[in-house]
Amino acid sequence: LAAGDGLNYTKYKNNPVITGEDLPKGGDPFEFRDPKLWQEPDGTWRALISNRNEEDGAQLLLFASEDGENWSFRKVLVRNRKRLGLMWECPDFFPLDGRQILLASAMDMLPRGLDYHSGNNSFCMIGDYDRTSETFREEQIHTLDYGIDFYAAQTLEAPDGRRIMIGWMQNPDTTSMRTIKHPVFGQMTIPRELEIRGGRLQQRPVRELERYRRDEVSYKDVLLGADEMHLEGVGGRLVDLEFTIRIEPRSENWFSCRFAKDDEFYTELRYWPGSSVIRLDRKYSGQRRAVIRHRDAEVSSKDGCLKVRLLLDRYSAEVFLNDGEKVMTITLETRLTAEEIVFTASGKAVLDVTSYRLDMNDPDNVSKEYNDQ
Repeated sequence: LAAGDGLNYTKYKNNPVITGEDLPKGGDPFEFRDPKLWQEPDGTWRALISNRNEEDGAQLLLFASEDGENWSFRKVLVRNRKRLGLMWECPDFFPLDGRQILLASAMDMLPRGLDYHSGNNSFCMIGDYDRTSETFREEQIHTLDYGIDFYAAQTLEAPDGRRIMIGWMQNPDTTSMRTIKHPVFGQMTIPRELEIRGGRLQQRPVRELERYRRDEVSYKDVLLGADEMHLEGVGGRLVDLEFTIRIEPRSENWFSCRFAKDDEFYTELRYWPGSSVIRLDRKYSGQRRAVIRHRDAEVSSKDGCLKVRLLLDRYSAEVFLNDGEKVMTITLETRLTAEEIVFTASGKAVLDVTSYRLDMNDPDNVSKEYNDQ
């Protein structure tokens, strides 16, 4: 433990407060990390900690404390039972919209259908929590992000009650993929607001991001064809792009949006309405090494209609599908001069698009508003 004010900290004199000797039978003291702490309504404390069991694999341990300094083991809150990978990391546990959410990131996963293709993936369990018996009853599990670079997500509660999540834009298999000359090593996602809708966890970019939008450009009912369509004012590498594509849901039809593009490089979103599958593909983005280069996700689409919000940062892209029904996150190494965004399609396809330039260097109005609050 350490206590501080956000900048300066002092370590607790009686550290460590929880050791390998406090583990339940079969708990591995070397695979024992990532405490998530919270305070109960009665003022007592709880900690959910990752661990690995010799028989069942990953497990999450619940510890309790009256004062935050003296801790005791309560129970194994959740057992993997060899379902999702070999070890779980970075758990989070919180109420949301009347349900209880458990987030964790699993190492060494095997793919299931279109899920868990990155080897190390974050997942979401939705269920109910009985505080009296400290029992979590899980009802369903689904992938938290369908991209390549998303792991170790954590949440906080905003003053207005919103649950805000931030993820790490890498995973354990991609940490060695940066070159020594690359300007950044590791990134975080845009903060995301969470809610439960349709029985699933939904994610949207935090609404405060809209205050940084500049230079709105909109087009309606753009007819697309096999030739690349470039729309005046739609481009760049700091972009908040919203578009809706309407395309006949025939098996041979497809839609494509290529971004961070020049004559040599691009990253692509490709959508097949016949199968309701969308692909995020960076094989031509300039990366020379990759564990995997594309990910697919199945989306809800009525009559071939799909709504997309693409947040393009200098070295990353976050794709929100159907108002956050599913999200796909990747990092890019593409040179910053690759700024084109183009659209193509087969069959009859109609596009509505609104684009904003994101200006992160002009925070005066935003800062004043928060200072006033």
